[in-house]
Amino acid sequence: SFPTRRSSDLAVAERIRWSEEEGGIIMPVYDEDNSLVMYQIRRFNTKPKYETRGVLGNHVPIFGNQFKNGIVVVVEDMLSSIRISDFADACSLFGSHFSRQLAVRLSKVYDRVLIWLDNDKKKEALKFYLDYKYLFIEAKYLVTEKDPKKFSDDQLMEEIFGSFDWEENDLTEFESMVQ
Repeated sequence: SFPTRRSSDLAVAERIRWSEEEGGIIMPVYDEDNSLVMYQIRRFNTKPKYETRGVLGNHVPIFGNQFKNGIVVVVEDMLSSIRISDFADACSLFGSHFSRQLAVRLSKVYDRVLIWLDNDKKKEALKFYLDYKYLFIEAKYLVTEKDPKKFSDDQLMEEIFGSFDWEENDLTEFESMVQ
């Protein structure tokens, strides 16, 4: 069920494009002055699968309605962060390294973090969880066989919101947001 209408609209707004020359999707990142900072290429038929050009620096894009439910989901790739943004704010690592600097920045804005990495990064996910869980009111980690961008809406909701301990008023507020 990828992409949904909202995430596909966001992909257009973020200027994500197909490149015949590169044989993949170009995912740009811009700073607050709308200057290109870096971009990542996701190839489908050639190696390397991902290639990043430029330096991300402090310009980590967060997709979603920004703070709508106090959750940020940290994932490996930009397409997954866009897909998740239909349900919760999401941040791409553009790989699998979750820096302490980024964790601290996120903890100043979000109460809950879900670190969602691919199955081959289980050790890293656990390490990041153990290192950063104290920065958030609640932290969880999740590893799955397939990328979040390949999950259905129902599966995403289950994985994201089923990961946390919710008070009754939290659930009521969330249900009103998604209807």
